[in-house]
Amino acid sequence: NGVGKTMLMNLAFQQLFHQGYSVHIYSLSTLINVWFDHEDRKDLIHTIKSVQFLGIEEVGKEHRAKNSEYVVSILDYILKYRDQLKKPLWGTSNKQPSEISTIYTEDIASMFRGICVDLRVDGEDYRKQIQKENKQLYKK
Repeated sequence: NGVGKTMLMNLAFQQLFHQGYSVHIYSLSTLINVWFDHEDRKDLIHTIKSVQFLGIEEVGKEHRAKNSEYVVSILDYILKYRDQLKKPLWGTSNKQPSEISTIYTEDIASMFRGICVDLRVDGEDYRKQIQKENKQLYKK
């Protein structure tokens, strides 16, 4: 948490956008919520199919949700489509790649392995430093 995974993806996507590529980033929870909104689902599916670079943040964070079988279905749809068209998918997660099959299914884990490259981002949680700085401000 707080080591810069999302910032790295956002900076990379910003560069891709400036180079003329279409990009879109969703948190997985937002993606799931929009999927269940029938009116917005058409736009979401269009974006998933048409965008050149798709990013999904917080993969695995929602794994305790009541509708986990729906999450697996949604991920299955997205991953299969992106894989079949050889379109890149970027994701961020605090979960280890080896945990994905436990959280979802082995099929989902296999598809992630097929279209994603693991990049480990280590470091201290920068929010802890911000918290320390804020506490110092308030003491004055």
